[in-house]
Amino acid sequence: TAEADKATADGQPEKALEAWRGVLDIVPRHRVALEQIQELEALMKDFARQLADAEKLMDQAQFEEADGCLQNCLQLIPQREKPRNMLETCRQRAHVYGVAFSQATLSAKQRLLRKAERQVDAALAQAPNSADAMALAEELSETLKRTKQLVDEAHNHLTHAEFGNVSASICEIDRLQVDNESLSELKVQLNQIHQAYVTSMQDAKSAEGARDLGRAAQAAEKALKFCPQSSDVKSLLKRVKEDQKKAQKLLEELPWLLPAARFEDAEALAKQIGKLWATIEGLKEATDTLVKNRSGYYEHIESSERVKAQGTLEEALREAELALAVSPESPEAKKSVKGLKERKARAGCLLLEIVAATRAARFEEADVKLPQTDDLWPDLDGLAEARDNLARCRGEFPRVMLAAGQAQTEKDLAKALQAADTAVSFCPESEEALAGRGRHRGDCSRRRRG
Repeated sequence: TAEADKATADGQPEKALEAWRGVLDIVPRHRVALEQIQELEALMKDFARQLADAEKLMDQAQFEEADGCLQNCLQLIPQREKPRNMLETCRQRAHVYGVAFSQATLSAKQRLLRKAERQVDAALAQAPNSADAMALAEELSETLKRTKQLVDEAHNHLTHAEFGNVSASICEIDRLQVDNESLSELKVQLNQIHQAYVTSMQDAKSAEGARDLGRAAQAAEKALKFCPQSSDVKSLLKRVKEDQKKAQKLLEELPWLLPAARFEDAEALAKQIGKLWATIEGLKEATDTLVKNRSGYYEHIESSERVKAQGTLEEALREAELALAVSPESPEAKKSVKGLKERKARAGCLLLEIVAATRAARFEEADVKLPQTDDLWPDLDGLAEARDNLARCRGEFPRVMLAAGQAQTEKDLAKALQAADTAVSFCPESEEALAGRGRHRGDCSRRRRG
């Protein structure tokens, strides 16, 4: 019992309990031992409970209650160092927690959420199960999640060029969290992108109005780089691209109108292209070609008609062929060239008939066809020569034929044959001249034989 009393006095309840149990081994119904064992077990149980409660209370930031439990532990067993050490730790944790939580609360009120988050983490490090700290941490987490969502929404609004919504998101972020790391950058982006986008869109709209579609597309694509989801710039760019495509297609059609001399249609098409895309590459060259071809074509056509009226049909044909060279599919030029060539061909046939009639001494027939030929093609090659030959033969052939007849009457056969040869030289296909020459040759042969 003395050992048990000493252990109790020394604050060693476990050792005292062991000693009293040794007494019971000797005297099983020892009243004092039984009472002491019961008291010691109750004391140790109460001590352990108070110590555990203190740990739990400190984790819950109930430091005053934990302090009371630890004070109770020291009253139960004053010699124990653990509750004394825990008491010191409790008071340190209470101080650190109180400062951190107070700062976190203040920072939260000041909307310094990142700072508050770090401070509440420091508080939770001292009291991980603190309801207040966990509630504040949850509130901060939700608010930070909301600000992140607002930042994402602001960036999305920027891509759509919804600058008013971006400003609204920035104001809401600023209201919730002044220390948001994206806030200042977002403000700079809003200012820069807004200014650049507006400038580019103004340039694009101005160029579109001036029908400078190349510059409009370039400015719109620049705006699209700043705000790639902008419906306004997408719509503008779509219009510009469609007009460019239409203008390009029409420009490809324009040259096909020139060979047919459809200059009015080509001019109207060029104006239509200019209204769509005034600065399209190739329009000036095509317009210059149109002006040049139209001028050259009508110059040759008008010249052809003018010299045709003057009777210079060879020049008229040449001018018509030059017009056809400018516009090879022109119905007007084709018709003119065809008509002139057919007319020349008819004149050529008549000229051959005149020559044949002259050679056959059919002067009346030649006289009829000569003015017809002259009406068809006055400057036909060979016509003047045929006219002169007809006049010469008409004058000489009868005279020579008369001389041949007289010489035959006079029995001057040599002279008659010479005159007949001369007549044939004038009209080599004249049946009368050929027959006379045959008779005269026969007479001369018979005389030589006789």
